[in-house]
Amino acid sequence: MKEELVNFCRENGIPASGGKIEITDRIAYFLDTGKILSAPMTRKKATEISDISEDTKIEANFVCSEKHRAFFREHIGSGFSFNVAFQKWLKSNKGKALDEAIKCWKYKKQLQGHNRYERTDLVAIE
Repeated sequence: MKEELVNFCRENGIPASGGKIEITDRIAYFLDTGKILSAPMTRKKATEISDISEDTKIEANFVCSEKHRAFFREHIGSGFSFNVAFQKWLKSNKGKALDEAIKCWKYKKQLQGHNRYERTDLVAIE
């Protein structure tokens, strides 16, 4: 189990970050050589959103990806999140442009009460 691998690493001063395979490789190296193999320094890549624009159409099987999250955060702000109601709205409005989704999200955030996104919401903001 990973927990056991991590405990072994901590007891022996081996870096315990990463997945089971990485940890197992570090432990094997330690057992073979007696030396500690350092964990590689990795940085998260910034999400590229260059191929998404406000004119991009919502696909039939829309997936709430990191790329889409970064796009919406850039256009709506850091308070954006994919709530269930907005995800359902996106999936039921294929073919509409993402700028309409942005307008709808902002409009619904202003309303008090229910958090359902309905087709009539776009009519109210046009």
